[in-house]
Amino acid sequence: MTKPSANSAAANSIRARRVAAGFTAMFAVLGSVAARATASDVANALPLELFYAVLLLNTYFSIRCFSAIIPRGNRRQQIADATLVALYIMLPASFGNARWFMGFCVLLFTVATLKYVLLLKILAERKLLRKKIIADGLGMMACLAVLGGVVAGYPRLATYLWLAVFTIANVYLLFINPLHNLSPDHTDTLANPEKIH
Repeated sequence: MTKPSANSAAANSIRARRVAAGFTAMFAVLGSVAARATASDVANALPLELFYAVLLLNTYFSIRCFSAIIPRGNRRQQIADATLVALYIMLPASFGNARWFMGFCVLLFTVATLKYVLLLKILAERKLLRKKIIADGLGMMACLAVLGGVVAGYPRLATYLWLAVFTIANVYLLFINPLHNLSPDHTDTLANPEKIH
């Protein structure tokens, strides 16, 4: 296993905070613009917009945590990240259509789950990764269930219920029992340096 220096770890942490803040701010601006565009259909768009806001809060903590330890130059991670960015852009673009929105949510959680599964071969933070995989996997299944409710003709009921569940889950995972916490020896990040590429 490879142990970066304390200075390197601190630099990575600062960079991770900046990256997290930058991406979250960008997505928030896109969400705000899209929300204005769907202002005429507030009843249907509101739960999707609020869900997106909670998702961005979670995203900030997730990027801040993992950007500090994921090695740069990993092509699979770059592809996964590019796909996630595209999906984060498509979500606010579909505020006016619950079916499309939930479809993109399913894809988002699916790609996120695969992203962290691939990291199991690279990072030593196995416990954290397993928790993240379980959380995103449950999110994927929940989004599938909500999509089913939307298709069945209950878009408001399904999306408002999902908003409530997702918000409660994030309060727990971000503030009560934080998910995105690195182990005390988190400077020991690479389990298999030879598999970075």
